[in-house]
Amino acid sequence: MKHINKYIKQLTAPLGAWGLVVLLLSSCNDYLGGDINIDPSRTTENNISLPGLMSTVIFYTSESHFSSTWITSRYTQQIADVIADGIDVQREQSIPTVWNNVYLNTLPNLNVMLRKAQEQNQPFYTGTAKILTAMNLGLATNMWENVPYSQADQGATGVFRPSYDSQEQIFRNIQTLLDEGIAALTPIAAQTTTRADDLAYNGNVARWIRLAWTLKARYLMELSRKGAPAAANAALTALANGFQSNADDFQLVYTARNFNPWHSNVALANNTGNLTITHGAYLINQMNGTPLDPRLPLIAARPTTATTWVGVTAGRGTGSGSNVSFNTTTWQSTQTAPIQLCTFAEAKFIEAEARFIANGGTTTSRGTTAAGYAAWQEGIRANMTKLGAATASITAYLGDAAVNVGAANLPLSAIMMQKYRALFLHPEVWTDMRRYAYDTNVYRNLALPENLSPDLQGRWIQRMSYPSSENSRNTEVARANFKAINAPMWMFSN
Repeated sequence: MKHINKYIKQLTAPLGAWGLVVLLLSSCNDYLGGDINIDPSRTTENNISLPGLMSTVIFYTSESHFSSTWITSRYTQQIADVIADGIDVQREQSIPTVWNNVYLNTLPNLNVMLRKAQEQNQPFYTGTAKILTAMNLGLATNMWENVPYSQADQGATGVFRPSYDSQEQIFRNIQTLLDEGIAALTPIAAQTTTRADDLAYNGNVARWIRLAWTLKARYLMELSRKGAPAAANAALTALANGFQSNADDFQLVYTARNFNPWHSNVALANNTGNLTITHGAYLINQMNGTPLDPRLPLIAARPTTATTWVGVTAGRGTGSGSNVSFNTTTWQSTQTAPIQLCTFAEAKFIEAEARFIANGGTTTSRGTTAAGYAAWQEGIRANMTKLGAATASITAYLGDAAVNVGAANLPLSAIMMQKYRALFLHPEVWTDMRRYAYDTNVYRNLALPENLSPDLQGRWIQRMSYPSSENSRNTEVARANFKAINAPMWMFSN
């Protein structure tokens, strides 16, 4: 297999002017107050502040993660449609909301933010702009494979139909951006200036640096098909500087004025009988065993008269006898629940997987190092603690013989299926499943949905299609990069 270092070498990709009007989210005023509630049609690069840009790009990055997960969590069977033959049959989707957020609402503003930060010698905004650019590119390439980047900022110079960069090039750019972000922030690492516009970390520079290192590990492991031992060792090196606790979680916490989108789009709809999606049987069946996963009653509601939890079988709808739902008190769908973009729990599962692979582990072997086993347990504990599970319940669960199998008997499936639960409603789960080719040695008892989309010809879905806006405005380029939705991406090929 090709060596991972080929794909993580440094490559400078300067950011330039997008030639687009900078868009502001007026509701950011609810977070910040003051004068940022400005008419977008009158806002230009000259009169928009760095704080206004910062709050805007964090918000849209969060919204992109929600919009992508709205689809991908159906592909991974974490959630399912209440009607039969819905999106959860792995029907082709293009998620134009995510494309528009990335290429109209986020990356253009990040380019302006970076340029203004460099002009004003503001290393905090320089570093965070680079980190957020890397995160948005990572999301985009995971959805569509080849995407615009190197020419996407050239509208002012006449390039209105930008070419797409290869996924290989995008991954190089991601690592370069993260390295440059770390370099910009390191001289001010001890800075604790309160920044209300920083909706995630409130100006804590050290946490931004730890985020960048954790993201480096994430995107290194995403290329494990290109050389798993090298990816694992490189990820472990990055994680040594990464997240240290749940306090480092990169997330946007919503408010009583700006509702969490799972609350406004799902929980409130459920209250009025407009059911759309609920928890998938594949997720529920994992957690509703012996021992009972203490997270289950926190993330899924059921009738008080029910004695068990029943999820929806993918493709079958509520005809599968489901009794679970999201409501206004389930953890992910309260008014003020966070959208979690990168967490300490994820970092620990990346570490557990990396140590397992570095120890010679395969999809069918058992056994890891003591450090790998400890990381796996810590990932479980971190997520349970985050969701508010009782300490006694966490201790009992981790101590149960079915869970506490010991380092010598730990299989890869235990690592990845616990990560699957901890990253409930996160797009990275779909990346993991495709990375392991939906292998049932890793994702036990996983099966194709009923009424599988005929477009897939009996195979698992691998990608989003390009939005209609690209097919109409950038037709030749979009067509040149077209691949069938069941064709694996470059990153998932050996």
